Amino acid sequence: MEYPSPKDGGLPQNSIARFSPRRLRSELLLVVIFLAVTLGIVVFCSTALAAPVPVVRVMVDREPATLKINGFDLLVTEADTSRSLAHENRRASVNVKCSLGGRMEVSFGGAKGRMRASGPLKITSLGGFLRVGQSQYRDELYVYSFNGDCIVVNHVDLEKYVAGLLNSEMSASWSLNALTAQAIAARTYAIYQMKEAGTTRYKGFRPPFDLDSSVRDQVYEGAQMERYKALQAVQRTRGMVLSYHGEPIKAFYHSTCGGRTETPERVWGVRLPYLRSVECGYCNKSPRFNWVYSIPGGDLETKLRRAGLLRGRLAGIRIVARNRLGRASRVEVRGTENSVTVAATRIRDVVGTVNLRSTDFTVGRNPAGGARGGEFVFIGHGSGHGVGMCQYGAKAMGEQGQSYAQILKHYYPEAQITKYY
Repeated sequence: MEYPSPKDGGLPQNSIARFSPRRLRSELLLVVIFLAVTLGIVVFCSTALAAPVPVVRVMVDREPATLKINGFDLLVTEADTSRSLAHENRRASVNVKCSLGGRMEVSFGGAKGRMRASGPLKITSLGGFLRVGQSQYRDELYVYSFNGDCIVVNHVDLEKYVAGLLNSEMSASWSLNALTAQAIAARTYAIYQMKEAGTTRYKGFRPPFDLDSSVRDQVYEGAQMERYKALQAVQRTRGMVLSYHGEPIKAFYHSTCGGRTETPERVWGVRLPYLRSVECGYCNKSPRFNWVYSIPGGDLETKLRRAGLLRGRLAGIRIVARNRLGRASRVEVRGTENSVTVAATRIRDVVGTVNLRSTDFTVGRNPAGGARGGEFVFIGHGSGHGVGMCQYGAKAMGEQGQSYAQILKHYYPEAQITKYY
């Protein structure tokens, strides 16, 4: 095929001589590839911008009246007004005094005078870490004055939060598959609680945090607990959660189920259709599978009396009802002046969940034991409420080579692993 000579401004004649259909197809192919790659980058960036990693608010400390936060290159501002209160571009300590009515005073260690502040304080560190007591935290700390106490809340990237809690909730020395299953469960629980926090009220007050850093929610001790294997588990599961009908579940977990997991309905009287009882058979090597706890009668009397469950002397305590798994459900406390029957979970709280590791226990009295009033002996199995994933069971499954997906499917059979962000 012949090409006509170009007009002014067209290609020179020698270019026309070298032109060919094959070259045209190659150049068009390169253009298509370029456009496809560019479009892919745009879509990826748009997706990333549309679904950033959420920021979770974790209450990490509560101190009466005064508080100290340490760090390098500290900046303190009023959170509500963004008014800058102070900036120290060296290693420093922020001293905060909280008073009734939400009033706060701020001073730096060695600095002269105090600055008054209204509303919560926002404290950041360009050095990367903020220390409260023996724990250090990433990102930002907010300090609230509530009933004269200083409440410290860590606002932190959710992935960093999960990385910081893994070695507290499950040892980083365990298998990567067990840690990965724990990372997904912990992330799911946090997201569920973040959604719940938007509707929660306490005495008409909306708490300024999503989760507690203790066993009430998930044990989170900050950045110093991060470990390489835990970071691997978080990175390989970024944004992954357990869902039911498209929504994140309340992914409960516990240390040791003792042979079979529980349902939330039998433990707390709340039905969650995605959490059901399953055979475990993996946690029998847990150091908490069997346990014994003894307490002097006088000490038990004191605990029960303070909880309003006992008047007079303690005459006896016995289990009056068990659920289908054999766990204690109702316990009778008999005193010389009263007798009450309460949920076994209440007795666990009163005696101490570290002492009574689960509600799968029996109780007896040894009149000759103990320093005061004989001794009460609790003999039990398992550790924790028993709902959801059994951590020592997950440990054994991981050691046997089962994947994190298999572990999660075993303990959360009604849930699916999905990408949340």
